[in-house]
Amino acid sequence: TLGQLMAVYFERYVRVHRARVSNEESSRAVILRTELPTADGTLRPFTDWPITDITADSLERFKEARLVNKTGGRGRVAVNRNLMLLRSCFNWAIVPGGYLTATPFKIGPVTAVHLFPELPRERRLEPGEAERLLAACGPDLRALVEAALETVCRIGELLSLQWRAVRWAQNEIILPATKTKARRVRYVPISPRLHAILEMRRLDPDGQEHGPDAYVFGTGLGEPVASKTIEDWWRKACARATITGLHFHDLRREAASRLLEGGVPEQYVQQILGHADLTTTSRYLATTRKGLHMVMERYQARVQMRVNFSETRGRQRPSMAEEHDRKAPETGIGRLPATVHS
Repeated sequence: TLGQLMAVYFERYVRVHRARVSNEESSRAVILRTELPTADGTLRPFTDWPITDITADSLERFKEARLVNKTGGRGRVAVNRNLMLLRSCFNWAIVPGGYLTATPFKIGPVTAVHLFPELPRERRLEPGEAERLLAACGPDLRALVEAALETVCRIGELLSLQWRAVRWAQNEIILPATKTKARRVRYVPISPRLHAILEMRRLDPDGQEHGPDAYVFGTGLGEPVASKTIEDWWRKACARATITGLHFHDLRREAASRLLEGGVPEQYVQQILGHADLTTTSRYLATTRKGLHMVMERYQARVQMRVNFSETRGRQRPSMAEEHDRKAPETGIGRLPATVHS
């Protein structure tokens, strides 16, 4: 059945090759509990479907059912993530799984099941939203929001951050490969504001410094906080701040875009984001019109600075004729005449 196949796929592939599997686990749960009509018209959870009975038509009906389902996210982006996980699972089932000889996502070489078109997300904080959001947050969520804007980290990276990763002497945070999406070590400089946030969270309720295994953005005792709890805090804070359409992950785009607008070269922004190439970074960033004007103003200021410097050097440095004239004897021998008469 599909449920059995996905269990094996997660055990042998997902948990081996992915740093974090919480998103995939949530997607799998939604997929398997979605009910679809069988050939005789009865509804049956997708988890109980034999994999040989799943066709391109079954997957199209899955797409339709997910859009009207009341749980698991009804947006097209959420459904696309379900389909991507299913597609990856069926591809693995062919090679190296050996459970199937073909994927229902294709009929021969032709793609039979298509994802919904997606527009790249560009949501950033509007003027005044940052202040309202921070004012609406409790102390723990506020620390997370400010840390996200200072570090450009993902929410999962912040929630899994332990004090052993904070290197005070080097003024940086080290994110191990096991905790980053790209499975590569990432180094995050500690800004003055982030330093202040970390100092405020450094001690437990008894005034003792947290141990290396305690979570930086955990409870007062250093225990981890569930992502569902953060989602609940975030939803309530946005409601209090009268902010709509803002996701926590949008703070990562906001922070990275601020760096770019502040003059940080794009290749460094790429490293801070942990992207493998600049193409991904370019698609990810969303500069504002104000930011574009700021960049152009800085460029024009640098151009004008070079022009002024050249003009200053031109006034200070005599021409070759003037230099020769200055050094020539007063008898006029060797001096260049002011005018030449023909």
